[in-house]
Amino acid sequence: MTEINHERVLRLVELIYDAASDPAMWRVVLEELVDLTGGTGADLAGFDLRAPSGSIHVGVGAMTTDFQRDYEKVAHLDPFLLRAKDRGWFKAGTIGLGDDLISVAEFERTEFYRSFACRYDYIGGICAIIASTGRSGAAVGICRSRESQFDATHVELLRILMPHLQRAWHLHVQLADREEQRSSLAEALERLNLYLLIVRLGGTVVYANEPARALLAECDGLALDGGLLRGARSQDTRALDDLITTALAASPSGTAEPAGVLQLRRPSGRRPLRVIVSPLPRNQKLAISEPRALVYVIDPDDTGRPDTAILRRAYGLSRAEAEVAALLMQDKTVKEVSQLLGTTVHTVRFHIRQLFGKTGVSRQSALVRLLSAASHVRLTDRAFH
Repeated sequence: MTEINHERVLRLVELIYDAASDPAMWRVVLEELVDLTGGTGADLAGFDLRAPSGSIHVGVGAMTTDFQRDYEKVAHLDPFLLRAKDRGWFKAGTIGLGDDLISVAEFERTEFYRSFACRYDYIGGICAIIASTGRSGAAVGICRSRESQFDATHVELLRILMPHLQRAWHLHVQLADREEQRSSLAEALERLNLYLLIVRLGGTVVYANEPARALLAECDGLALDGGLLRGARSQDTRALDDLITTALAASPSGTAEPAGVLQLRRPSGRRPLRVIVSPLPRNQKLAISEPRALVYVIDPDDTGRPDTAILRRAYGLSRAEAEVAALLMQDKTVKEVSQLLGTTVHTVRFHIRQLFGKTGVSRQSALVRLLSAASHVRLTDRAFH
């Protein structure tokens, strides 16, 4: 590389910003870097100076999957990594040449070369630190061939790209964090034993947690029709639409006060569903943000069995104690509990006394109220694993 091709650099800058919102584009960025510099491979890697260790997020060319896997095993021996740390190179904005750290002849005498690098014909290259907290961060590395060396022109290329790489990486991390928060919130809502939906104007459902989806599937007082929330009768649907419209009108104010409560008749003859609709605050910074409302449904005939695993973890209950507690929470009498569990009334009363001791209450009604709070959460197969 004798001179910088500015037209290709501008194209590469575009690709870098595309990668901020589309992680798959980092591979394209690295491939373009390899082609532009004449390198043999490139990677986007995380580092942790406390180990030291390296973790390759994306690799192209010589940085194959096998390379990445085997490098993880010997990263602590990497002389480039160790010497760069000693020289204080792991600061955001630093660009360093591997040849300035160790010569090829000396490198080939290291254990790192004999146990790993020789198998992949890896002899170093150039590295750009795009993010660093002082202990950890991220870097872009390009490895060179034996026949060519990176020089000042390559360093200048990365210097031109550095602010764009840093900005794109910062945006990438921000977007990833927000996506992680969104996923975590969605997972939390899925685990609630509550019927929760989010709707927009016209009753279009944009989200329903698992209990709500099961309730809608019954089509008993509340159902989906082409993605729209509907009651069993036309007057119920109109009343529901009016309630949602009222809530959405209040959304810009940011108030969390419910717009109202509605009872929906159920064709099955079961007691009516009670629906509470509250506005969700809008993001005033985004002109395209549309108003949405939270719909909370109460089923008075819901006799769903509480998750005994949650009760056991929350209060340190034995399996037998949790079974007794779950039945008490379903309004079963002591006698009914003993019959359902196939044990004696005396044994049930013994478990109840144990429950009092572990929860710190002394009355059965207080026990049920306390345990009901925990029953709003369900354990999934992935939870606590």
